[in-house]
Amino acid sequence: SSSQQPAASVDSAYSTMIYIFQGAQHICSLPGLLCQAIGNFCAQLNCKPIQECCESAGKQCAHFMERPLSTYVVFSVVLGVMAIATDSEWHVQFFGLIYICFAFYFQHKVWKQIVESQDERPFIDEAMEGQATRTSPWGSPSASSKLRVPQETVQEAFKTVFLHDFIVLGFFVVLVLFFFWSFSKSDPWGFLFFSAAATYSLAWYCCKCCAGTVRIDKEEAMNAGGFNKAPTGEMSPR
Repeated sequence: SSSQQPAASVDSAYSTMIYIFQGAQHICSLPGLLCQAIGNFCAQLNCKPIQECCESAGKQCAHFMERPLSTYVVFSVVLGVMAIATDSEWHVQFFGLIYICFAFYFQHKVWKQIVESQDERPFIDEAMEGQATRTSPWGSPSASSKLRVPQETVQEAFKTVFLHDFIVLGFFVVLVLFFFWSFSKSDPWGFLFFSAAATYSLAWYCCKCCAGTVRIDKEEAMNAGGFNKAPTGEMSPR
C-alpha cells in the first residue's frame, strides 16, 4: 500500500546510512588490521614478542573504532595536527592541541555514560541473536565476543554529556568565539574546526544511524560491573 512505501523507503535509507558509517569505521580501522596481519606473519616466523605486540595493538585499534565518536576523534587528530603544522599563528596551534584533547575527552565521557547505563537498558548479545559467527574484515567467520549497545542507549548517552557536561559546553562556547576570531583574520581553521564539530554533533544528536555501530567486549562489560545481556533489541529495565 501507499502508506507502507514511505516506511520502506525510510528503512532502506536507514540501512544505507548504517553501512556508510560502518564503512567509515572499517577504513579508520585499517592500521589495526595491518597490525593484526603483521602479527599473523610473525607467528609463522615464530617471532613471539613482535607477534604479541602487533596483535595487542591491532585489537586495541579495532576496539577503539567500535566506540562512539571514533571517526570524530580520528578526524579531529588529523585536523589538529595539520593546524599545528601548517599555521604560523600560535593561537591556532594552541587551539588545534585543545581540539585534539577535547575529542578524546568527549568520547571518553560518552563511553563512560554508556557503560554505566547498561543496568537500565541491557546490551544485546549478538550470539543470542543467531549471530554467533560473524564475518571478520578479512572475510573469514569468527565467533562473536561482542555486545551490541542499543541505539537508544548510545544516543541518550551522547545527549546527556552534550547537554550537561560543563567542559563540553565550555568548549563549544570557546569554539564559536574562535570561529569568529578566525573569520576576522581570514584564517580557515576556525571554519574547519567548527564545521567538523557541528556536523558530528548534529549527526549523533539527531540520527540513530551513527548509534547503530557501537559494540563492547563482553569482558569489558563484566569488568564494568553488572554484566547484563539481552537476546533481542527490545529491552525493558532489569
